Amino acid sequence: MRPTLTARLETQRDLYVAYMRFIPTGGLFLPNQPLYPLGTTVQLTIWLPYAVDATTLVGQIIWVTPASALHQTSGVGVQFTDQQASTVCQQIEHCLGEQLESATLTHTL
Repeated sequence: MRPTLTARLETQRDLYVAYMRFIPTGGLFLPNQPLYPLGTTVQLTIWLPYAVDATTLVGQIIWVTPASALHQTSGVGVQFTDQQASTVCQQIEHCLGEQLESATLTHTL
């Protein structure tokens, strides 16, 4: 059975700092989550800002920031590996709009 992670992204800012746009199939950094090993397949439930329903998809842990990291939020980065990945990325990018071009730092870059 796959571990299950949940991301409640209540504001555009929450979504912006979590979105890993540089991953070809998309991904999210989830702060303060259990630190699963790289390569772990997980089930991810995402609540986007203003969404009525959650989206559930499969992903893989591709980034781990331990609690001991200086000046970084601990958590895991999940790459979307599900067939829904492109649809979820489109929803995220639509929600973020012009904010995608922001120079504001995120959890990962």
